[in-house]
Amino acid sequence: MSVKMILIDLDGTLMLPDHITVSEANKRTLKAAHDNGVKIVISTGRTLSVVRRVIDQIPFIDCVMYSDGAAVYDVKENKVIYEKLIDFSLTEKVIEYLNGVEVYYNLYIDGKIVTQKGRQRFFKNSGLSEEFIKDYLKNTTMYDDLLSGIEGKGAELIVGFFNCEEDLNNAFGFINSFKDKLYVTSAFTNEFEMTNNEATKGRTMKYLCSLEGITNENVMAIGDSHNDLPMLEEAGIAVAMGNAEQLVKEKADYITETNANDGVALAIEKFVLNV
Repeated sequence: MSVKMILIDLDGTLMLPDHITVSEANKRTLKAAHDNGVKIVISTGRTLSVVRRVIDQIPFIDCVMYSDGAAVYDVKENKVIYEKLIDFSLTEKVIEYLNGVEVYYNLYIDGKIVTQKGRQRFFKNSGLSEEFIKDYLKNTTMYDDLLSGIEGKGAELIVGFFNCEEDLNNAFGFINSFKDKLYVTSAFTNEFEMTNNEATKGRTMKYLCSLEGITNENVMAIGDSHNDLPMLEEAGIAVAMGNAEQLVKEKADYITETNANDGVALAIEKFVLNV
């Protein structure tokens, strides 16, 4: 079946290794696919406020599936069209646990980043560019009392960055007690990301397919990390980046070049533009 929708992860996939730039080849092939009637959807673990710079580079895209599938933003209509949030009562339990651990964590709420003031002392940069971190912090609100600041609001996603493997494993153990309500995944080896159990890149992809009147077989998904697996497992064509985690490569139908070498552009040329 022909490709009618492309879902593309950002970090490690569409973005160059600086996490800031979309290459000219990626821009060109995405535009060509879009001009041929293919829907272009960004599918990212980032929240909306830190996707704006990406949209500025490829303004023709149709939608942004953000916070690992917790919400969808319609670029043309300039509005959020879908949300599946973590209930505040559950968010409260998770935050109370994390406040007792040496971990930098934050929440994505209303398309923005929030955290508890003082938590940044636990953050260790694992290779992210200074420009990306500066942009990330610019979009982060730090509360003296986080739970009071967000009281009653549902969270799109909760993410924690650990410096100790034992703390990370213990946190997974705690979170697993809520596995009927939370979906837990990761984009980096030292972190976890959790969303509402119904909010994954795969489930939200199905919502977008129903909206467009197409089937999963009409979708090509491109990713590199564990949080991309739900959409790769559901898509008609699953593409792993050359720099992808091993499990992602094993689940893929095709392995393209790395994000540093225009892997997205090459996959689009092969499966969509027939170059």
